[in-house]
Amino acid sequence: MNDNINNEENQPKLEIQNENDKNNDDDEEKQKLMVDLAQAMFQSAGSYLRSELTTSSEEFKLLEQLNKQALSKYTDMTGDAKNLVEHMEVLKSKYEELGPSLSSIDIMLKGLEDLEHTVGILDEYTKNLETKITNLKK
Repeated sequence: MNDNINNEENQPKLEIQNENDKNNDDDEEKQKLMVDLAQAMFQSAGSYLRSELTTSSEEFKLLEQLNKQALSKYTDMTGDAKNLVEHMEVLKSKYEELGPSLSSIDIMLKGLEDLEHTVGILDEYTKNLETKITNLKK
């Protein structure tokens, strides 16, 4: 009977121990799951950060290329502007050389306009004279 009592006493202990083992197994599984999830989360976060950094790096490379192209265009424009300034200086010097001739042409044009005006007056006078002579002959 003692054996029966001992067995009965040991039985609840075994059940409690089995439950504890189950709880420990559940805790270990939960812990393993948490570790796996944490690793997956960190891998995903790392992957996301890498892709963000890669994107930023590519954007900076593109910006660098754009800046180089802009520099090239501005350099070309600077050369063009210098050429325009040189051409303008040449044109200005030619204009200054032609200045006296242009003044003479302006004076001649004024004289020509006066002459045309005088010719107009003489033409009008001649027409009036012709009209008077025609009237006198009649």
